[in-house]
Amino acid sequence: MEFVWLTTNQLNALADSDPELRKYFVSALACDELPESPERVKPRAYIVNTHPADKPGEHWIAVWTEHDSCEILDSYGLDLTTYEFLTPFIVWLNRWPYVRKNTRALQSVKTASCGNYAIIYLIFFPCFLKKDYAGNDDKVGDMLEDIIQSLIN
Repeated sequence: MEFVWLTTNQLNALADSDPELRKYFVSALACDELPESPERVKPRAYIVNTHPADKPGEHWIAVWTEHDSCEILDSYGLDLTTYEFLTPFIVWLNRWPYVRKNTRALQSVKTASCGNYAIIYLIFFPCFLKKDYAGNDDKVGDMLEDIIQSLIN
């Protein structure tokens, strides 16, 4: 499958089409468009572009926030200071006491699949919010069963 750069509108539509993610999703937006006073009580999901609104767009990063914590998935696994225009996002992140980010690359820097990684991460993240470990095991089992069934058929 050829990977195509997903637009802001496409990412927003995909997030809105998922019944679980739509409860938490704020928007796909530029790094300088994040809310100044983000919701901290309820979980929130964002897909943030590393370019500000006045630039064409560069790379999508998934963000999940809840209480005092912020989790980031950057499919390139790069240090955030690598991105030239990401200062507004880094300032926004400094408002969170706990920030966790992957450091391992998931995609090639030569592909445009970052939006795909961001939306898939956020679609699956809410599935495991509750500390219902037996229920989580059931969900993973059901997902794997669906995959196996599609391979058999």
